[in-house]
Amino acid sequence: MLAQIQAAGLGAEVLWHGFMPEVDVAWAASDIAVVPSTEPEPFGRVAIEAMAYGLPVIAAAHGGLVEIVEPGKTGVLVKPGSVEELAGAIIRLVQEPGLRRSLGDAGRVRQAAVFSQEEHDHKLVGLIKQLAQQ
Repeated sequence: MLAQIQAAGLGAEVLWHGFMPEVDVAWAASDIAVVPSTEPEPFGRVAIEAMAYGLPVIAAAHGGLVEIVEPGKTGVLVKPGSVEELAGAIIRLVQEPGLRRSLGDAGRVRQAAVFSQEEHDHKLVGLIKQLAQQ
């Protein structure tokens, strides 16, 4: 990937980081999360992490991502493999900081309500109680 970035003459525009043990630093420095998976992911953890940091998510519209990202509310879903749609979504969010913030804020709320560890634990305990009563 780095070679492609350099070959395209984008070395000055693209920051490339290897493994980062402190992912919080990367999320804090980001404005948009892009998850352009070419194959369906059963669960899009990257999208959920980004939402927890208040970032709008642009993601491929397949797999678990369609259940995580609410189009127009917490982010944008694009046709998998469509470079044009992906580029258009990125450009739109770069050019519209108000939209970027509102999608990110709504994503943070959705992550806490649906995908947080606390919510997971609450649902798991409820299920165990329900099964114990049977």
